[in-house]
Amino acid sequence: MYLTKYLIKSELDEDHFLMINTLSGAIDRFHKHALSDLELIKQGRNPTNKNFLNKLTERGYVFESKNEEDEKFNKLRKTILDLEDKERPNITICPTFSCNMGCGYCYEGEITSIFKKSLINPSLIIRSIKKIEEYLKDQGKYCEKPDLTLIGGEPLLPIVKNDVLEIFKKCASMGYKFSIITNGYFLDLFIPDFVKNKKSLKYIQITIDGPKQIHDKRRPLKNLNSTFDKISENTELALKAGLPIKLRTNVDLTNIAFLSELGKYIKSKNWNKYSNFKAYLSPLEDCTVLGIDNVVREDKLIETWLNEKTDMNNENLSVFDDSQLFSTTDMLESTLLEKKQKVLPRFRYCGAVKGKMFVLGADGLLYLCVRGIGMPEVSVGRFYPDFQIFNDKIHQWTQRDIGNINCDSCSTVSTMQGGGCALEAIKNTGDLNSCSCDNTEETIMNYVNLRKKLFIDKFEESSSSKI
Repeated sequence: MYLTKYLIKSELDEDHFLMINTLSGAIDRFHKHALSDLELIKQGRNPTNKNFLNKLTERGYVFESKNEEDEKFNKLRKTILDLEDKERPNITICPTFSCNMGCGYCYEGEITSIFKKSLINPSLIIRSIKKIEEYLKDQGKYCEKPDLTLIGGEPLLPIVKNDVLEIFKKCASMGYKFSIITNGYFLDLFIPDFVKNKKSLKYIQITIDGPKQIHDKRRPLKNLNSTFDKISENTELALKAGLPIKLRTNVDLTNIAFLSELGKYIKSKNWNKYSNFKAYLSPLEDCTVLGIDNVVREDKLIETWLNEKTDMNNENLSVFDDSQLFSTTDMLESTLLEKKQKVLPRFRYCGAVKGKMFVLGADGLLYLCVRGIGMPEVSVGRFYPDFQIFNDKIHQWTQRDIGNINCDSCSTVSTMQGGGCALEAIKNTGDLNSCSCDNTEETIMNYVNLRKKLFIDKFEESSSSKI
């Protein structure tokens, strides 16, 4: 008899404890009388309560042996990795590393100021897209036409306008769909052409980090002048033109208290009434390990966010989708909130290690990780002066999942973090196969404490021992 290692246990109230199976996703409540039986099972002995044992077996907490658990892990891993291999590929185009803004937390660092060279050429980019598609077909990872994404630096700078629009129009005529990640400052220059090819746009992402006084401190021009009014005007122009807009806010402890004010502003502009508008929150991260200030752990950010929602008790915060704040804890949060889209165990951290995402850098190099652009040491090939993919380097990335890397220190919760960020692992240790799941278990335990009342309410509502 073997008790799963994928187990989180926490006190729920004075009479009950909570058990979470991080492999199966099961969440259960048991009376504290069962703790002694749980200890017996942990020792490999039979419990006194057979019903308790049957329940644990049914919910995937108990196996005949560790080998049986390993078999279940490997079967689930294969199923999920196969599902991910059927996802649509993405090819990201970075026309320039240059940027007009000076955001203090930019993960690209100084490259947006010192790297002026751009190798963008519409014909070269389109040929490279076709070459990547051929490669994906050869690798059995091409299931449908890739989506395309434009990023920078800033991809909508006037200096690259003609080339960017040529790429956009030609690829749109070939049936590709685009996402555009922009700071929004020069968006007005591109709106007329984007409108003509509106059906080829999945969305345009624009970032506003708070009300004017907060945003302008965090996201000024390089000369420190204001950007809020111009970006706000362009957002409105795009919405009125019918373009799909995703408004992103990067959140840390210095701006989270001002989200209500930003929400109020969004409502005053009636942006939230547009069907082509969505606002979402994203945690500030330091995946390129530049020592960015104000980056906080997920549980601390969630705690502050939940307190803000409770304390403010107003509708201004309802305009934001907060799901990305729950990165490690999303499997639990989706179950608690009874979301239609359930979150599966996470065997890989992100698209960069799935082998279905390629980035064409402004330096002529190919990358798998968007945040690695401008770092030749993490490139996996080149598209200029000739096209070449280094299979050995790609394999190093694509074999990175929790079945292949050392996650011993966080094995209990490894299925909720997928081994962590590969780029962060490289920057911190020099080893792509090292784990970067620091504090994951503590983060989850703190989340459970933060959500304890909701857990209790869910059990009471369902009159059941499971969620």
